Amino acid sequence: MPYWTAYFIAFISILLFQLIFTLGLGAITRKRSFLYYSGFLLMMCLYNYLRFGEVHQGWMGPEDVLLRVAAIFPFLAYYFYFRFIRDFLDLRQLSPALARLARYLEWGSLAYLPVFFVLMQAEELRVIAYFIIASGLAVGTLVLQLRMLGFRSMLIRLIQWGSLFYFLGMMTGFVSKAMASLQGGDQGRIEIDYMSLGLLAETIFFALALAYKLRQEAQEKQHAQERAFGQLQKIQELGTSLQEVRDKIARDLHDDIGSTLGTISLLGALASEQISPEHPATPLVARMGEYARSMGESMNDAIWALNSHNDKAEALIKHMKDFAAVLLTGAGISFRFDSSERWKAQELSMALRKNVFLIYKESLYNIVRHAQASEVEICLEDNQQGLWMNISDNGKGLADTHSHSGNGLRNMRKRAEESGLQLELVSSEKGGLMVRLGIKGLSRS
Repeated sequence: MPYWTAYFIAFISILLFQLIFTLGLGAITRKRSFLYYSGFLLMMCLYNYLRFGEVHQGWMGPEDVLLRVAAIFPFLAYYFYFRFIRDFLDLRQLSPALARLARYLEWGSLAYLPVFFVLMQAEELRVIAYFIIASGLAVGTLVLQLRMLGFRSMLIRLIQWGSLFYFLGMMTGFVSKAMASLQGGDQGRIEIDYMSLGLLAETIFFALALAYKLRQEAQEKQHAQERAFGQLQKIQELGTSLQEVRDKIARDLHDDIGSTLGTISLLGALASEQISPEHPATPLVARMGEYARSMGESMNDAIWALNSHNDKAEALIKHMKDFAAVLLTGAGISFRFDSSERWKAQELSMALRKNVFLIYKESLYNIVRHAQASEVEICLEDNQQGLWMNISDNGKGLADTHSHSGNGLRNMRKRAEESGLQLELVSSEKGGLMVRLGIKGLSRS
């Protein structure tokens, strides 16, 4: 096997291996830069294959058509290579001015195509145009290289060195070919020598740049994971601190304000016993005790909502059962309370838990005060739309209840709106009223 044939086979094999490798990278990573580089390699494979065959084997016949258009492949390779550089180095973010220059060089690379086909029959003019466009690309590439020197990046340096060898090989080949054509000779072998050596050097630096960039991305990913882990730890610590603050506020409210309100209520009761019913202060003392008891009850609800141990819905369900047992049983109303397992497994925010309970509490108060019901059914169920709380009674129904509890219903609707809850009042199957409260967006656990 002749020396040049062995060299050519080895050279084309390297290009084909690099082409398959970059195509695989493009398919895996979905990054356009690898597809552009694959286009560059494909154009150079075609060009070197055709030129080698033309110079060393004198191909004739069907390949003549490809041989006639072989000169356009280096310019197409230029186009794909500039697109690769612009995308691989993210020149738009790095420097918009460099990105524009690279885009101009891409357009310049494509400019030879219409010139080639228009001047296909005028060889001398075509060679002159070939030389002018190639010279313009050489000057533009030199400017791009010089301006990229201002960036201190190993990745840019590796791409620059690869580009330098590639363009030196290509431009030397262009000049040798143009000069030979003008002199009537053929320097095809020298042209291939220069181009192939420059291209081989470029592929080596591309591999180094790719390895460096993959290492950079791996380090950035690791740093991002470390930052995310650090932020997660801070969030967890903050969550723990907030829980401690909530629990401390709950304890302080219970120990200070709660005990004070209890004392006021007790003193009011004692004062009522020690003064005669006819005394002018009796109604005021009774009202003071009533306000103290009401405030104490509201304070107990706030303390319960603040306590982080009650964030689980199971604690809410127990609180709801206890409240219904005290209020409804005390009013002589029988009730049934059912809850699904999905309800018990939920963890609710403090605001959501507070509003759900207060809507529940107001609904039971309305039943006791206005509905004249003897039975109440409370059902915590779930379906595809989310969690639902259904409270139904066999009392007077929607119209009468609504007329006596307008303020209560307005408060219920306001609390539902605050937490994004769906509140519905519908006629119960038993002839009374059903209050339906929907909680959406929770997990399906």
